[in-house]
Amino acid sequence: MIKRLLDPTAPESVRADPRDFLQKASHSYIVMLDNVNGVAECVVDVLCRLVTGEADSKRSLYTDDEDFIYEMKRAVLLNGINTPTDRGDAQDRTLPVELERIPDALRRSEESLWSEFEREHAFLLGSIFDALSEAIFESETLQMASRPRLADWGEFAAAFYVAQGWGVAQFLEDWGEVVRVQNEGTLEGSPVAQAILSFMESRHEWMGLQR
Repeated sequence: MIKRLLDPTAPESVRADPRDFLQKASHSYIVMLDNVNGVAECVVDVLCRLVTGEADSKRSLYTDDEDFIYEMKRAVLLNGINTPTDRGDAQDRTLPVELERIPDALRRSEESLWSEFEREHAFLLGSIFDALSEAIFESETLQMASRPRLADWGEFAAAFYVAQGWGVAQFLEDWGEVVRVQNEGTLEGSPVAQAILSFMESRHEWMGLQR
């Protein structure tokens, strides 16, 4: 629904094919990978570069030495049950949103859902543009003592917080919580980290010599 709200290009979702992925990504502003529970290392690299800026080339058809150049920056949506990767560079570029399970009594048909979406689409899009313009205005005079790893994104997100009346301090607190939860998820997925945590459960510190 977020994809359709902001970017009506088709197909709405693509597969992470290492060979043709950039060609597919070039046709959308929001690149959506649907129902993804694991991502190959080479694809994680591409996704990280897509968010901050990616470029590549391939030989043009029917030529010997002419290049067709892909150069782009894209927003990426990943939808899945599990975290697709625990790599730090990917997590620094990720804003996780955990959705609540829909109770059976509140489920509805796609026809009903998309009919309501079509009625509200213009209002929702207008609200996003209003919030965007307010954030751009606030970003001109924004002051921050510290920034997350993706500093430009952090400044704009903080400006959005200011525009909504929440303030820079609240953004830093919320983003700190996101980082904490992501780090916990990384530790939970690491057998070595789990062994160390288990070993230290009954200890405050431990020192030993390597033989």
